[in-house]
Amino acid sequence: MGNSRRLTLSLDPVDYEAFESTRTKLGLERAQYIKHLMAANKDFRPPAIRDREVIKWMADVERDIKIIAMKPSVTSEEKLILLEKLDDLKKRIVG
Repeated sequence: MGNSRRLTLSLDPVDYEAFESTRTKLGLERAQYIKHLMAANKDFRPPAIRDREVIKWMADVERDIKIIAMKPSVTSEEKLILLEKLDDLKKRIVG
């Protein structure tokens, strides 16, 4: 292992115990268990990247609704309803 690099990992006590417990149950060394976790999660992407298309779609929808709301033929009440529905939609998608 001439090209090996040392990795230092800090965990809080609860996470450390969970890591060690699971690793021990699987009968793996620490390095083996980390490799196992990396292999199992190689396609992991943070939500901001994973949901990039949804985020872009929501921005487009928001822009379009605001353009519609600014038309002179739309009453103030209709504008308010459109913007409220837009806020409801964003809250439902975000959670």
